[in-house]
Amino acid sequence: MESCGIADLIATCFGGRNRRVAEAFTKEQGKKSFTDLEAALLGGQKLQGVLTSNEVQSVLVARGWLQQFPLFAAVNDI
Repeated sequence: MESCGIADLIATCFGGRNRRVAEAFTKEQGKKSFTDLEAALLGGQKLQGVLTSNEVQSVLVARGWLQQFPLFAAVNDI
């Protein structure tokens, strides 16, 4: 049986870019933006998922599907 992304999930939860920046955002109590933290912490890398979330949101809005996918909308609102 394949791992089905379990290693990626573990890496993301314990040491991934998103977790590091989210932890810093929490410690800063929202005083620094994700953009600022991304620049300070990731050495030129980008947060994973932010661009994708925005793209998914755009498609859902354009097609009138936002109400059918409230989880995507909530994640994008964060």
